[in-house]
Amino acid sequence: MTLRFALICLAVAMLSSAGRAASTAVLHYTSCAGIQSAHDAKCASLRVFENREKHLGRQITLSIVVLPAKERNAAAIFELSGGPGQSAIDDVPFVAQQFQELRRSHDLVFVAQRGTRYSHQLQCPLYVDPATYFRELFPSAPLQVCRARLARFADLNEYGTSIAADDLDDARSALGYDKIELYGGSYGTEAAQVYARRHPAHVRAILLESVATTNFLVPLPYARGAQRALDQLFAACAAESECRRAFPSLRSHFATLLNRFGRSGLHVKLGGRNLTLSHDVFVDRLRQLLYSPQIARMVPIVIEDAYSGNAQPLATALDLITKSFADSLSWGMSMSVNCSEDDAFITPAAALAAGRNTFLGTARTAAQHRACLTWHVKPAPRSYLEPVRSNAPILMLSGSDDPATPPQYALTQLRYYPNGRVISIPHGGHDNETSCLDRIRVAFLGSADAKAVDARCIEAFRRPPFILTDKELNALFASVQ
Repeated sequence: MTLRFALICLAVAMLSSAGRAASTAVLHYTSCAGIQSAHDAKCASLRVFENREKHLGRQITLSIVVLPAKERNAAAIFELSGGPGQSAIDDVPFVAQQFQELRRSHDLVFVAQRGTRYSHQLQCPLYVDPATYFRELFPSAPLQVCRARLARFADLNEYGTSIAADDLDDARSALGYDKIELYGGSYGTEAAQVYARRHPAHVRAILLESVATTNFLVPLPYARGAQRALDQLFAACAAESECRRAFPSLRSHFATLLNRFGRSGLHVKLGGRNLTLSHDVFVDRLRQLLYSPQIARMVPIVIEDAYSGNAQPLATALDLITKSFADSLSWGMSMSVNCSEDDAFITPAAALAAGRNTFLGTARTAAQHRACLTWHVKPAPRSYLEPVRSNAPILMLSGSDDPATPPQYALTQLRYYPNGRVISIPHGGHDNETSCLDRIRVAFLGSADAKAVDARCIEAFRRPPFILTDKELNALFASVQ
């Protein structure tokens, strides 16, 4: 243990003996065994009450990883992961590499949010058998079994974003930091903003990517966001000579393929098995294929192959994207957040209006609502939906073709952030990785000045070339398996 960390532990003990009113949480340093982290990582655990309001009953353990700065002279950076349901600790290797330059002066801190991997995980094995998850977006039988199992050791009402924000502040205090910088992507942007609302005095700056807001109401924006992303992809293919020659009728063939599902679904083969792919699973998984420009470049060929009678590439693509989400998310935690903070406030009329004239329609909203009837958690207070206001420096990065968190949400939120700025990534999706973006991230978190960041390199962002042959497609499949 370093001298600095020993002093932190001493400070925590002094605070505990003085009787902190906000929390009884005490930090304990642990082995990093079983956690994928850098060789110099410090790992710790923090016990907090599951019911923070009553401070009674069950306690749960939160896991924390700290990558210490070589010479700390700047605010620590706390990474908040997406989902909801992803664990920040799973991001340690990637963020450590991404922010290698910042590690000279900034500690990097990863607190696994309650309910995610390493922190009293609420996992549901929903996506085990493709025969089931090709038919249902939220497979009902395993969801019911999982809900009953988790309820034996967790109060599923106690895993919301506001509660997690207070956990995060306990971790900040126990680690001895005053002001911190927050870095969140997707759902992590909402979590970061909720922290800023509840603990504004401890926020130095916030970097948000693919911005969701407290009134986002998952999945209402998905339908129009996905339709715009698909329209932009079709237009990009038509504007690229080789793609246009390979798939001259892509838009009309997609419409025909969509109509083939009907009520009974589409028969597909996967791993030698004959399966039925439902319309609802097809359209929502197609939306997820549009998240990353690197993955979205396969969409024209899998649509064209399926239209021509070869649905195996489509089945493979949808299976890979399903497994990717299944492996990275703790679905019990995800359900508790989405059902209490989103579904509880979605009306049938709003769902119909959001899905009108889109390929996704109401498929995702209806499936999530059915799942939430099974999950049965209390709605969050309506005040949760109020916009977050902050005077902190805030930089928001949004992909122009994001199918999940369309860029207008960041632009709308800007009115509440007088020291904020939005940078739009041309042709960008929900997940965007380039060296240019890394330079922007490092520049902002290093300076905490959104207006001063030089973002001119973003103008060179281009879509990667579309995949035109089955050979190229199989190579991509092999690279992501």
